[in-house]
Amino acid sequence: MATSWPDYYINQLNNMATIQPVVGSDAAEMEERSRAVGDLKTALRTQPMSFVTRFIEQDGLTSLLAFYNNMDPATTESPVHTALIGCVKALLNNSQGREHILAHPELISAIARSLRSESSRTKIAALEILGAVCLVPGGHRKVLHAMVLLQEYAAERIRFQNLMMELDQRTGRYHDDVALKTAIMSFMNAILSAGPGEERLEFRLHLRYELLLLGIQPIIDKLRTLDNATLDRHLDFFESIRNSDEAELAKRFDMASLFI
Repeated sequence: MATSWPDYYINQLNNMATIQPVVGSDAAEMEERSRAVGDLKTALRTQPMSFVTRFIEQDGLTSLLAFYNNMDPATTESPVHTALIGCVKALLNNSQGREHILAHPELISAIARSLRSESSRTKIAALEILGAVCLVPGGHRKVLHAMVLLQEYAAERIRFQNLMMELDQRTGRYHDDVALKTAIMSFMNAILSAGPGEERLEFRLHLRYELLLLGIQPIIDKLRTLDNATLDRHLDFFESIRNSDEAELAKRFDMASLFI
C-alpha cells in the first residue's frame, strides 16, 4: 500500500505547501488536508522504526516545515495546524526522530510561533512540545532561543509576555481555560527547572524575575480560584521551587555577612 511508505506522505506535504490557499467555503479541501496530516501523525506513531528512518532520510522534516511555514490563515486556525505539531510530537517519541528535531535549525522556533495561534488546542500542543524539548539534553537552550525569536516575532516587551496574558485571561469556557493554563504552567516549570536550572540558582532567579515582572504571582493567586487539582499541582511546584530558592539565597547572604 502507498500509505505504508513515507514517500507518499512527503509528496502530500509538498503538494499542500504549494497549492492555492483554502477559501472560507472550501470545507472539502480543509477536510482533505486534515485527513492527510492526521494519517501521517498516526503513521509516525504506529509504523515500524524503518518508516521513521526513511521519512527522515527523504527529508520529511523539511517538507513538514515547508507546509507549516506556508499555511494560509484558514489552515493556521484549523485542526491541521494542531495535527502538524502532533507529527513533531510523534517524532520526538523515538531517539532518531528526536535527534533530527534537535539538530534542525528552524523547527523549534516554528513550533514556538504556534503560540500565536487563536486555537487553544494548537497552543497546548506547542507548549507540550516545547516543555518536552526542555528536558532533552541540548534542548533547553534551543527553546530559550525560540522564545527570544518569538518575542521579536510577536513584538513582546519582555519574553513570555503573551503567555502571561493567556495565563491571566478567562475565556469563560472552564475546560479550555484550565487545559491551556495547566499547559502554560507546566512549560514554565520545565523552562525554570530543566537545563541550567537543574544546577544553577542564579539562572532560576533571573528567569523567575522576568516572570515576576510580568505579574505571575498575583496571576497564580487568581488561578487558585479555578480549584483544579492538576493545575494546582503545577502552581504548587512553581511556588515550592521559588520558596526553596529564596531560602537558599537568604542563607548565602547570611553566610556572606559573617565575613564582612
